[in-house]
Amino acid sequence: MGNTKWSNSEQLRALLCELVSCDSRTGTQGEINFAHKLKEKLLELDYFQTNSSHINLHDAERERNAVTAFYNSEVTDETIVLISHFDTVHTEEYGDLGDLAFQPERLTKILKNRMELLTEDAQVDLKSNEYLFGRGTMDMKMGLALHMHLLEKASNENWPINLLLVTVPDEEVNSAGMREEVKGLTELRERYNLHYKLFLNSEPSFSQTPRDENYYIYSGTIGKIMPSALFYGRETHAGEPLNGLTSHYMASYLTQAMEFNEEFVEEVYGEETPLPICLQVNDLKLDYSTQTSHHSYALYNVFMMERNAREIMDIFKATAERAMKNCQYDYLGICKRKGMEPIGEIKVLEYGQLLTYAEEKFGADAVQELIKLVTTDESLDDREMSIQITDTLMLHCSELAPATVLFFAPPYYPAVNSSENRK
Repeated sequence: MGNTKWSNSEQLRALLCELVSCDSRTGTQGEINFAHKLKEKLLELDYFQTNSSHINLHDAERERNAVTAFYNSEVTDETIVLISHFDTVHTEEYGDLGDLAFQPERLTKILKNRMELLTEDAQVDLKSNEYLFGRGTMDMKMGLALHMHLLEKASNENWPINLLLVTVPDEEVNSAGMREEVKGLTELRERYNLHYKLFLNSEPSFSQTPRDENYYIYSGTIGKIMPSALFYGRETHAGEPLNGLTSHYMASYLTQAMEFNEEFVEEVYGEETPLPICLQVNDLKLDYSTQTSHHSYALYNVFMMERNAREIMDIFKATAERAMKNCQYDYLGICKRKGMEPIGEIKVLEYGQLLTYAEEKFGADAVQELIKLVTTDESLDDREMSIQITDTLMLHCSELAPATVLFFAPPYYPAVNSSENRK
């Protein structure tokens, strides 16, 4: 049996604090550096000093890497995959304690003199002396620390099962780390002829209700999809507002109709999906001027359990049609009172309908060239590409305005449920 580094509670606490001290906020240089630091840390184990080729870095785009560490029992092909992420969200809410967000021991001590900063529940936790505070302590570097502990224990005790630690960047934004790591998992499976029996995710357990002190094992993950809308009106000058229709006016109706809309709620196994919420509403006008904005977009977060994308789009479209009908009604009432001629009726289109219209107008090859100009722009993220493609097509089909174009923006996560699997 080898020397133990991460076995008892004191060692695990020290390991957690060391992992947290490596600032790995999503999109920062620290996120890039963390994979290399973790590889060096894993090489401290006797097993990996002998089997260094079992630790690998896997490209996850933008100089980031996922890390895999493989304990091979050499007596079976059955393998448990231990999955985690090492990126964290940012630290703005820490205020003047931001510099301490990655120093859990110091931060926890200082917070005892700054109790007024914490909620009542957090104060109870702090006073118990059973919690460490800091960015990433819960989500989810303690999970990574536990997986490192399991690797050490398995290799020291010669467990007759294979363990594959997989930890990835960019869980908090695009999930690029895990999506790219699918290639790495496939390659490792083929290299060692593995049979993946279980994926064990060490994300934290959350309370179901206030004061809930139960711990939960999750048999699946909720799905997420992002119904989105491009609002395309008609620009005018601020001094002549009714000569056009602003996209913001249109957007306000759909956002109000989408937020907290219970039509999107699903209940499965006695659990309900959270209500939908708007994650972003933005103007696509490039600069400030007294010319009104005629195009803007909104991204809505919807959780799902058993529904599919088509079912979500059907509910979204029905919601958008009601919202735009209300918008049209109010707009026509204003025009009538002011003696102005309305600019037209607001259409509600799915992206597929817009694409078909553009292809019939310009030809499929020309439309694909327009889309390619957007998808090859490396300055855009996945959501921005979706928005810009839709906006570009509407720019070339502006006779459709005023219109609300519905589409899905990334990321999309299907729901996963193993509750019916007896094992």
